[in-house]
Amino acid sequence: MAKSISVSPQLPPAKTWQRKPEQRPDAILDSASHCFKTNGFAGTKIEDIAIGAGLSKGAIYLYFKSKEAILKAVVERAVVPLAKQIEHLANIDNAEQVIPTLNLIIELVGKQIQDPRIAAIPLLIIAEAGNFPDIAKYYRQTVLDRIISSFCSLLDKGIQAGLFRTTLNSEYAVRTLMGGIFLQLVWLHVFEKDDPDPLNISDLFEHHLDLFLKGISAP
Repeated sequence: MAKSISVSPQLPPAKTWQRKPEQRPDAILDSASHCFKTNGFAGTKIEDIAIGAGLSKGAIYLYFKSKEAILKAVVERAVVPLAKQIEHLANIDNAEQVIPTLNLIIELVGKQIQDPRIAAIPLLIIAEAGNFPDIAKYYRQTVLDRIISSFCSLLDKGIQAGLFRTTLNSEYAVRTLMGGIFLQLVWLHVFEKDDPDPLNISDLFEHHLDLFLKGISAP
């Protein structure tokens, strides 16, 4: 009797013939996202990703040269669009739009972090940063630095328009603002899974921004 082969739980294998060439990168990234979330980056093998994508291990390398390249592509597909959208929103000339734009961005971020597919990426980066510093550096440069720069640009416009205190250090202030967002990201997807009465994220972020603006507003 042939010996059965057991594999760790993965996405249901997809038949290779079902995957058109143009569909394969997305299938690979879908499988990789699932594997990274389930097993972590270090615990995921290229073979695992191939099984979920319905491809051979060799076929994976036709599209991505390494597991690190796959993770970067996952980040670019899931999180970079949010960073670009924030950059676009922050690119304003009218100082009267500073506070409405901050409200709009915080509302957008609040919606995005509730999506498990998006939230899984920063949580993965945080978990793996100690063992894979190059990946953490890539995420910082590609996502965090762009978001921080966008927020700083808005706060600087507000300072110049007399909306915010002239002594305000915009970079320190932005880190304070983002700190509350990161706490809620972790809380929502790590600590609140079995909470029978979860907080309303929209209300929480609105309150968070209100407190922040009161703290930095000009006297």
